[in-house]
Amino acid sequence: MQRRSICVVTLVALSLLAVAASPAFADCTSIVVGRKASADRSVLLGHNEDNGGRIVMPQYVVPRMTHEPGGVIRFENGGTTPQVPVTWGFIWSQTPGASFSDFFVNEWGVAVASDNCGSTREDGYDALVANGGITDGGIGYHIRRIVAERATTAREGVEIAARLVEEFGYIAGGRSYQICDSKEGWLMHIVRGKHYVAQRVPDDQVVIIPNCYVIREVDLNDKENFIASPDLIDYAVARGWYDPASGKPFDFAAAYNVPPTGKTLERGYDSRQWIGQKLITGVTPSTTPLPFAVTPAKKMTVADVMDVLSNHYEGTEYDKTDGYKTSPHWTDERVICTSSTQESSVTVLRDGVPDPIKAVYWRTNGRPCSGPYIPWYLGMTSVPEGYDWMQPVVGNSIQFAPHSALYDYDSTKAWWVFQDLQNAVDGQYGKAIGRVQQVWKKFQDEIFAEQPAVDAIVTRLAAVDEQYAKEFVTQYTNSLTTRAAAIAKDLTRELVTADLYVEAKAIRLAGEGVFTASLLSSETFDAGRINYADVSIGPGYRNPRTWVPANSGKLVDVNGDGRLDLVMEFSIPAMAKIVGVGCYTDVWLKAVADSGEPVVAMGLADFVK
Repeated sequence: MQRRSICVVTLVALSLLAVAASPAFADCTSIVVGRKASADRSVLLGHNEDNGGRIVMPQYVVPRMTHEPGGVIRFENGGTTPQVPVTWGFIWSQTPGASFSDFFVNEWGVAVASDNCGSTREDGYDALVANGGITDGGIGYHIRRIVAERATTAREGVEIAARLVEEFGYIAGGRSYQICDSKEGWLMHIVRGKHYVAQRVPDDQVVIIPNCYVIREVDLNDKENFIASPDLIDYAVARGWYDPASGKPFDFAAAYNVPPTGKTLERGYDSRQWIGQKLITGVTPSTTPLPFAVTPAKKMTVADVMDVLSNHYEGTEYDKTDGYKTSPHWTDERVICTSSTQESSVTVLRDGVPDPIKAVYWRTNGRPCSGPYIPWYLGMTSVPEGYDWMQPVVGNSIQFAPHSALYDYDSTKAWWVFQDLQNAVDGQYGKAIGRVQQVWKKFQDEIFAEQPAVDAIVTRLAAVDEQYAKEFVTQYTNSLTTRAAAIAKDLTRELVTADLYVEAKAIRLAGEGVFTASLLSSETFDAGRINYADVSIGPGYRNPRTWVPANSGKLVDVNGDGRLDLVMEFSIPAMAKIVGVGCYTDVWLKAVADSGEPVVAMGLADFVK
């Protein structure tokens, strides 16, 4: 880890035109491709994990485990359920401190991800506790983990989740779980309390799940394609959410969800579902509500799903960037690849191959538009170098109470390497994104081209000893992540133009006054061209429009090199409002030179509570 006694901040010349103020969008987007709709007859699960604020996402390889009799699993609100004798192994991508964000794919090739679906018409938590709609504190986080630990098929995963909801009741407002295996994909919509419905994705179609329910007409007699609360419709009738006398078929989304507002009400659809269906079918959707699933114009590949997950409405009326004159991540339009996208993944679930490669979890660190997807194979025995944060048992223990040191910037972690790159790109998006994507496309195409050979090698090794195959895929993925990190660092250095030096052992977030930062001149950069009044600073996960302006500035030779540097002061209370977490933090600085040329910097500061 870098020293904390000083901060050496690297400056990047970035295009920072005005952007519209917007929130750090949370929630997610998912895609499920049926096996007959995919090019290789695998089921594909695409997912963007979107969470605002300062986030880290450790990954783990958890082995199959045996448990002593009498053990229990304790939920976040205190309830318990008996532990089973054996839990399956899985790859786990964690968001510490979050109950509804982790991704799992287990040794049987059962994958689970989720999307927030916002508020429903159901009563609040306290009312449901009082009337029995929530029992023993209810269940939230552990639905996905228990599915990963116990399910051998996607259908069994849905059934396990259904039993848990029926027994304990769901604590969140509403959510869609995507549970998939190599034969089928399911969407399971759950509302707060004890009601749910799951629908099977048609084998020859594709479903896009934004942050709203997409299951509409429900046939409770069709046990092959629906799994639901027995009283799903009767309960809606009793609550006045559905009237059978209307002559209209029961519509789950219309009955259980709150009426749409804002752009969804105005347009008649969620824009991400609209653009997803447009990209998949090649036809602009013209009916509302949008259908549950669509037939793709061609068999979909992993790369096709990646393209959807990287989309910002380019070429449509919802593109607010004016040709990337500003970042697409901070406009007032909710895009698929957004400011809060912390991980993007496409999981390939397939049959007819050895177990170590029957699931391939292609994933990014951060936004997919500026980073590469790298394949992680189900048979991996450990995470790659740079991804080893802690042991799984430790990660499990901090799920609901992560310590602040977890969020410290650490240049040895791949997470921060790619955060640096995406933040460097974001301010000069129109200038940098073409170059960055060109580099990653070459890298990505090489990996795609290698896949048949990788499959063949693993098949041969597994025929001799499956452990050899597991060691091969572990080393192969490690080689790819190592190369990708080196490329990312080179790209970031390519954008660097100057340094900012901050001499401070700690900046107390509860303190008053200011902290100082010196923008250093060099042979290629003259800090005297910067007016301090045009400077502001803030963390990359906050909208640049909320960053803190410099209070003052003066030219002084700080480092004795004979060049004048710009020494500035920034308000500590104002910075505390947007930093949030007390930790060793990467902060970003933007400025404008006297020529009108935008300049942006990334630096490090030790913020403490």
